Amino acid sequence: MREALTENELSIELDIDYLLNHSSYSDTNSTSLPGLILLDLHIPKKGGMEALQEIKTHPKLKAKLKPILVTGLTTSSCEEDIYNTYNLGVNSFIIKLLNFTCWLEIFTT
Repeated sequence: MREALTENELSIELDIDYLLNHSSYSDTNSTSLPGLILLDLHIPKKGGMEALQEIKTHPKLKAKLKPILVTGLTTSSCEEDIYNTYNLGVNSFIIKLLNFTCWLEIFTT
């Protein structure tokens, strides 16, 4: 997915500090919020479910006129995982593709 995004010159780096204007992103005039987040639900350190909950419940992010859409990405097709992510507010859920050509197709259309 990262290679497909890069090939299509789409931004691929984002973290919670950016969304909340913390740390090196404290200058609120230089950062704008995304309209869509592709969130890997099995990210290292902070879990994807925890990050999703923080994104969907943080007062600053909830106060936006247009909410940030979050698509959960995972290799799991477990119904419980899908239910839990929708329950936390994910807007859509995608089971990760392992084929680069498929990802490239998604990001070029």
